[in-house]
Amino acid sequence: MSAVSGETGAPDPDADPVTPESIEAQYKRLVFSSDALDYQIVNDIRNERGALLVPAGRSVDKASYERILQHKLMEPIDQCLRFADQITNEALVENITDLCEAALADTVYDFDDTLATVRELVAAVELDNVILNKLTVFRSSRPENFNHSLSTAFLSVELGRALKLSRRDLEDLFSVALFHDLGELFGDPGLDVRGELSEAEFEAVKLHPVVGHVVLKQSATRFRKAVLDGVLNHHERIDGSGYPRGISGAQVGLFERIVGAADAFDAMRRKGRSVDDAVWALRVQSGERSAAGDNIQPAYDPTVARILAAVVRDQGGNIQLKDPEYLDALLGHVDRLYGGLESVGADIARMWDHVDSYLEALDGDPADGVSRAVAEARAELYKLHRLILAGSGLLGQEIEPLADSPEDLNNTRKDIERVAPELIAHLTKVARALEHVASADVAGPLAEVLALNRSARSGAQALWRLVQQPFN
Repeated sequence: MSAVSGETGAPDPDADPVTPESIEAQYKRLVFSSDALDYQIVNDIRNERGALLVPAGRSVDKASYERILQHKLMEPIDQCLRFADQITNEALVENITDLCEAALADTVYDFDDTLATVRELVAAVELDNVILNKLTVFRSSRPENFNHSLSTAFLSVELGRALKLSRRDLEDLFSVALFHDLGELFGDPGLDVRGELSEAEFEAVKLHPVVGHVVLKQSATRFRKAVLDGVLNHHERIDGSGYPRGISGAQVGLFERIVGAADAFDAMRRKGRSVDDAVWALRVQSGERSAAGDNIQPAYDPTVARILAAVVRDQGGNIQLKDPEYLDALLGHVDRLYGGLESVGADIARMWDHVDSYLEALDGDPADGVSRAVAEARAELYKLHRLILAGSGLLGQEIEPLADSPEDLNNTRKDIERVAPELIAHLTKVARALEHVASADVAGPLAEVLALNRSARSGAQALWRLVQQPFN
């Protein structure tokens, strides 16, 4: 599935083929081609005109499988199936303790009080059979992702309690967190979204909030709008660097701010990062000062990040800096980070020169639509080139000597971690400023700026993926 609009590559929630029909077609392929799912046909499977495709009680052979795939069905396939070991509302309530304990093994949460609240919330959120079936398939097909969703839901509720949310808001928050990655079920089953991704694979992953939003919107459970928005926006960031739509500021609601932070923290822990490391990564992306100073806009909500650090009982300090093997791995990691940052910085410097020359060539001509767009792009490049990269002092360093000062080496890593998402945010704004005027200057400097911008954004996204990977 692919639905992308505009030069910036942002998926469009309303564009084909992310539709209920395309999602159902993908889901049918997933269910009937899986060896891990044990199911029975409990209701006749009929096409949209009522013709019988597979009667209740029969198994699906190759011929009936092809018929099911070729036809639009009278009702969703989940209404016709019952899975062995199926998740039900009652089972969720009864088993939430075991499920959460398994999902939260080796973590540091204060368990009991929040678990009691989560049990109450599960009992209050009555889910329809279609959604329960999809949760069952999600657990069977992608158990690691399912457990991640559970622990994200648990941590989100703990954050919501700390923020004194009402019971109704906690119910909605729990639903957002539980279903935030459900859209991953409908993607390429061979794509491991927790590993290193190519740019094309990352673009495909960006669709999962859109797909999850469509699935819940079609549900008979009738989720409230805040839940639908939360699932759609859980990867949006308040600095505009997120996806799928690149919204920012107050457009990013409280539920998605909470779930976004909990999701990122748990994902980093599952990649092998320590609690201290994962908490730091959130802190530097929520406005904590570093060498880049006040020129960095927060991606995560500072209040949520601060409460999360307290909830997971961050101990501070890092005894790993005394481990020679860890230091060797850290040095290699910082060297790779710095190489990526230098490459992006070179593209940004060249963009700055091109845009500066273009505006100087206007020689005082009245501002028109093109020159206004170029001036807007120049303002973003100024922030990147002069304030963030030059102002941070990160470029022009030699990494090898830092090996003699573990604290300086680790602080350099942290500064690059903080700058990386900001690069994406500002480069995306440059692209948006210029995308509508590039056609007027196909062979000129603006076309070159756009080409450099694509290269820089690709490098910045690769740098950000590297930031999130374990290195020891």
